[in-house]
Amino acid sequence: MATYNPECLFSGISGTHSRTLVLPVPVLLSFQKLTTLSLRGLTNDWQFKPNSIHLPLLGSLELGLTHSRELMQAIVAPNLSYFHYTPCAIDPDSVTVFNNLPAKFPNVQRLCFDDAGSIPRVGPRVANAEWAIAICKAFPHVRHAELGATHITGFFGSETQSPVDLWENLESLDIHQISPDSRPGSLVGWLIRRASEGKKKLDVILSEFYLVEEEPELNGVWLSGLYEALYPYCTLEIRNFPLKLDLTVCSSPQHADIVNTSYKYPRFIRLIDQALQGAGRVAGEEG
Repeated sequence: MATYNPECLFSGISGTHSRTLVLPVPVLLSFQKLTTLSLRGLTNDWQFKPNSIHLPLLGSLELGLTHSRELMQAIVAPNLSYFHYTPCAIDPDSVTVFNNLPAKFPNVQRLCFDDAGSIPRVGPRVANAEWAIAICKAFPHVRHAELGATHITGFFGSETQSPVDLWENLESLDIHQISPDSRPGSLVGWLIRRASEGKKKLDVILSEFYLVEEEPELNGVWLSGLYEALYPYCTLEIRNFPLKLDLTVCSSPQHADIVNTSYKYPRFIRLIDQALQGAGRVAGEEG
């Protein structure tokens, strides 16, 4: 992967006055050979001409920059298939970075958006629908999307048509950094509506959980409810949820060692046990 410091890569940019950046021919030619590019860091307020940076072989692009809107407007990457965006906390363009890019990256099939406190908001840490629509239009043929939990309302929050409906080829969703404070009701509602329209079930992955350590039993109740709400309408996968086990060992001269065990999340454990027993019965019948 080619990873660059943008201040070194795009040198000669003024700190306060935007001006068009002209790159030397050797640099432009080397750009055209890139297949993977990652740009992260703080930049000055640069300005590029639209569609002026041609990267014909670029297949993977990762951005975590300030002032990234101009760069998105400038890049032309017809073979781009993977895009990973990390919002920058002090990026003044974060609300409009994907505006006016309709179908600019039609071959991107895998899209990853990190969760961050800097994303556009209509409430605390909630991505708004206009931002989500701009993303779905800029990358119209996404098949696999990775989104943070705070993106749920923006992408799925509509009773009729949600921004994510623009992704007609969508096959899988990975929702990360979900917690008991998350509000996945719009995701559940969208999956129910999708099922009622006879569309194919999606693969949905939940990962990177944020749990309430002070009240661990609530975590199990919350996850059990979320599991029961989602699994009828998708192929659900839960990754790396910590199934905590209390282990107590007592020893005395009069008694052998006494071991007591109990799971913190008994309801969710029962759901897993039921699923495994069901799979065992099916396997036995087929055998």
